[in-house]
Amino acid sequence: MIIKELQTKSTPSINLGILLAILLVFVILLPIKKMKPSILIIEDEKIVREGLVRTLSSHYETFQAKNNKEAFEIINDTHDIKVVVSDLKIPEEEGLELLDMIRTADKGIRVIFLTAFSSIETAIDAIRRGAFDYMPKPVDLKKLRTAIKNAIDNTN
Repeated sequence: MIIKELQTKSTPSINLGILLAILLVFVILLPIKKMKPSILIIEDEKIVREGLVRTLSSHYETFQAKNNKEAFEIINDTHDIKVVVSDLKIPEEEGLELLDMIRTADKGIRVIFLTAFSSIETAIDAIRRGAFDYMPKPVDLKKLRTAIKNAIDNTN
């Protein structure tokens, strides 16, 4: 009889203890889990775009677009894009116009341009207009990863 009373009386405190433990897990541990930063790859050549996505997806949540229109749909739907990695020369579109539109829409997004047609003048123009970095193709993946990391660190 006494044991049954003790069990009945201790049950609420055990349940309260369990609830407190669960609450602590949610309050303390969940904020510790970091989400991968989101990046957007804009490249008209499918094999290059998908290769970059595959390479970078282990460290970043990656989105991809083949042109500026698709890119802006993603940017408008996904408000946590930190970095855009874009080909500078996409057929029928201008990369620097893309940069201007991104800067107007959200100044927090960093843009890294990749191009097979690099020139000093274009690189200077891109940086002056707000590009974070400018890299020639074929891209050195180690340098690209470093540039993306630096761009993300620069947004925080």
